[in-house]
Amino acid sequence: MLSGSSAAEARLSRIAPEAAGEIHHVVREAFVYGFDGVMILCLIVSIVGALGALLVSETASQSDRGDEGEPENPRQ
Repeated sequence: MLSGSSAAEARLSRIAPEAAGEIHHVVREAFVYGFDGVMILCLIVSIVGALGALLVSETASQSDRGDEGEPENPRQ
């Protein structure tokens, strides 16, 4: 009934004609709310992934130069 097809809307109008408009509004709002939530989740995952890639890249760069684990002024 929530698919948005004309048959589903007609059936909804037959079952509860006085509430059809309100149900239609609630379904649209629920979709928009859910879509907004998923977009925010995707944004957060993207930011975390980009930060992780930068950290891994920096670690790999330091490892290639030999900077990892060595003090700057070693005492001998």
